Amino acid sequence: MNDRFSAPDLHGSGLGPVAYRPEDDGDAARAVAETALLAIDGVCGIGEGRDDTGAPAWVCYVVDRAAAARVPPVLAGRRIVVEMTGEIDIHTR
Repeated sequence: MNDRFSAPDLHGSGLGPVAYRPEDDGDAARAVAETALLAIDGVCGIGEGRDDTGAPAWVCYVVDRAAAARVPPVLAGRRIVVEMTGEIDIHTR
């Protein structure tokens, strides 16, 4: 990449579309990731997304930089993308 807004050059890297494998037990992997990440102080949520290479990743929502520093870079074979959101509050009607 030439600057922070350039797309990565994936030509010849072996990276590309992610195979769809419905027989994979993604629910079990997500349950493991949720349990491990939500046990970290300052983590307020997780989701699934893509990392900067386009590979599947866990998205970990944290309240501050201190919480972000406690999140491991990889869990259950997937990179973790940290998003600093602050506290997440659920509003009821």
